[in-house]
Amino acid sequence: MSNTPNPSEPENTTDDQIPAPEQMVAPEQPAGDSAAPASDPQYQQPANDYQIPAGGPQYPAGAPQYAGGSPIPVGYSEKSKAVAGVLGILLGGLGIHNFYLGRTKIGAIQLAITLLSLGFLAGISGIWGFVEGILYMTSNEPRWSTDGNGLPLK
Repeated sequence: MSNTPNPSEPENTTDDQIPAPEQMVAPEQPAGDSAAPASDPQYQQPANDYQIPAGGPQYPAGAPQYAGGSPIPVGYSEKSKAVAGVLGILLGGLGIHNFYLGRTKIGAIQLAITLLSLGFLAGISGIWGFVEGILYMTSNEPRWSTDGNGLPLK
């Protein structure tokens, strides 16, 4: 056996052979490898050549026009009857479907009934929300097909 260390095998070290942190020295950086200067064109942002045409963006003839780029036509709510119905059926006792539709007063009443009764009246709120959920999904009456602002649901 030779006494020369084998580079592929780890050396057996003890705590007294490991240098203290204040004795450790950071490796030197080679010259020229510092952060790239801001004046280097390779690291600069590309120019923004996009210009909005005069008079706003142009659309093809016959293309539908929406206010503010929204995919919802003007006069319609972004809220869905299906989502309101499912929320009413599943979480109706907490009034979540009414909060979703912007009817915060009635939603707060349903939530208060459930929480302030410590759940004893949760069944009543649950049935109330379940019935409202079914009505949101099936009825076309204005009360069940509009949001809190009076806009028709999609």
